[in-house]
Amino acid sequence: MPRDVPDDRRPPPRAERPPAARLITPRGAALRLHLTMLFAAQCQVPPGRGWHAPFPLEPAEAGRLSWMGLTAVHAVTDDGRGSRTPSPGNKRRQLAEALRKLADTRLVELPRAGSRSWHQEPHLLHESGTGTAAAPMPYRVPWPHEDTVRVPVAFFTRGWVHLLTPSETVSYLMWLDTAARNAPEQRYVPGYERAGAYGLGRDAYESHRALEAFGLVEVDRPEGREPGGRFDFRHATSRGRALCHRVTPLPEALDRPAPEAVRQVLHRVRALNDWSRPLEARTG
Repeated sequence: MPRDVPDDRRPPPRAERPPAARLITPRGAALRLHLTMLFAAQCQVPPGRGWHAPFPLEPAEAGRLSWMGLTAVHAVTDDGRGSRTPSPGNKRRQLAEALRKLADTRLVELPRAGSRSWHQEPHLLHESGTGTAAAPMPYRVPWPHEDTVRVPVAFFTRGWVHLLTPSETVSYLMWLDTAARNAPEQRYVPGYERAGAYGLGRDAYESHRALEAFGLVEVDRPEGREPGGRFDFRHATSRGRALCHRVTPLPEALDRPAPEAVRQVLHRVRALNDWSRPLEARTG
């Protein structure tokens, strides 16, 4: 059940939001790293089994798996002459900060905390973040019948997990959850549910425009709803309520390589300030 919120334009205090919404930060990599950990766990062990995220932050030797190798972040160095090169040190700092954020949110445990190697081999904890320092809840891969958000494999293998912003990612997870629970005509999220159940403010909710431009969702806009979100109540329901957008995820769109799809849209936005979906991403 959604928690009560005094103003659906604002999410609850950060500490009271669901874990995914707590990980929304402008340039942070914590959400991306956490989702990558969950995917890695489910690739390696069967349902019901635990997984301690046995990879180090950075590899001790060439060819070994590490979170630096499995997670993409924007980490470049500008030489002052217009040339940018990858910066491993910058990437390491960002992912180390992401690990600290996950530890603060009770999503990972750092068994080497306090040592110089504190960031090596974090232990993955339950995705609810409900454990405590004294009694951490280890992660285990869920069974198919458990109440979870089912994320298509292509979201990870085609690079979308690395290129969507945290707000876009959490909004996409919200729409996946809504689609799985409701018939097509009921795939909408009222403001009180968006803020109270998913911990998203209106600014994060508006990221459906980017998801639509990338071709990942289809948006059915009701009559009376303006592009900026305002509603003309002459088109309200018989009970005087505003109508919401209905949003349907398009899983097959994830099969496209994310870098190419995202780059095309962002070039359009930069040039035209237009979030409309490119012709190549349209399904109808």
